[in-house]
Amino acid sequence: VLPNSTRIDFAQYVELTEFVSVATVPPGDYVAGKIRLDYADAEVFVEADGAAKAAMVVDADGLALGQTELTIKLAERDHLVIVKGRPSLLTLDFDLDASHFVDIEPTPAIATAEPFIVAELDPVDTKDIRVRGRLIEANVEEMSYTVAIRPFYDAAGDFGRITVNVTERTDFEVNEQAFVGEEGLRALNAAGQGTLTVAKGQLNVAERAFTADYVVAGTSVPGNGLDAVKGNVISRNDNDIIVRGGTVILTDSDRAFFRDDVTVTVGPNTVVYKAFSSDRPVGMPMRLLDISAISVGQAVTIRGEVTNNDELGIHIDATEGTVAMHITHLSGTVNTILPGQVDIALQSIDRRRVDAFDFTGTGLS
Repeated sequence: VLPNSTRIDFAQYVELTEFVSVATVPPGDYVAGKIRLDYADAEVFVEADGAAKAAMVVDADGLALGQTELTIKLAERDHLVIVKGRPSLLTLDFDLDASHFVDIEPTPAIATAEPFIVAELDPVDTKDIRVRGRLIEANVEEMSYTVAIRPFYDAAGDFGRITVNVTERTDFEVNEQAFVGEEGLRALNAAGQGTLTVAKGQLNVAERAFTADYVVAGTSVPGNGLDAVKGNVISRNDNDIIVRGGTVILTDSDRAFFRDDVTVTVGPNTVVYKAFSSDRPVGMPMRLLDISAISVGQAVTIRGEVTNNDELGIHIDATEGTVAMHITHLSGTVNTILPGQVDIALQSIDRRRVDAFDFTGTGLS
């Protein structure tokens, strides 16, 4: 039923859900389905002693995994009912941790797969939800815009249509310029039909309505005008930053690739901002920060220009680029609770063990 095949980076979807809209399923009562995964050209990495290590995926017999077909079965009382005029929701969750046994001793590491899919109807999903696609039209009166969905990093193809609702608090960055609410929609209109957009926000399951907290469009989309890297800052030495878990998106490329550590240089002209901040007054655009706000541990998307991409690693010059700071997830054990403050024994940052981070040069001093 999917109109096109697409390349998926499963590691990006631990905390994220992506829409794929299908408009061609006939009305009916569906009890099962199948999905085909092709590992033949996959980049696979696992964590070994705090660093990434290349791995190969094998089946239960130890044979390298190529194409594999998985069955999606729904519970007897949870059939997928398709009727005309009302969108139906089906969430597919590929549980990487539960469906692979990893041996990190050999080189490459061996990931033995028993792939399965968890399927849910009308889920109350706590993950961030992303909608990526090219602009069809923006409607200022209805505070919404419509896109042709191109999920993941696809540069072509058509995966259906979706309407993105916005509010007066929705942050926009359109072609390197910041807007909020209605002004952001006007900027989208000015950018024109076909402009690439990416929105993150929340889904109201009952109303089948997606509302964006944050929208980037045009040259502000990573890889659409500037190269980009997504990951966590693990160390900082003056204006040189190391981003670990780096997903690198090259300009006008239809696929991203993984490089564990990416070096980024920032400077006084680097634009820094919070990707979404709920404490701003209504109607106020996002507050610009400076490079002193970029701390060790911070989840970031950095746009700039790749100047090195060889055996010595990847270097991105962001001295004339941008740094978007994202919500960062901390895990640990609570030690003390004070007014307006919680002290914890920190164990991990965005699921990465805290001993992978170098806090030299940061802190109270």
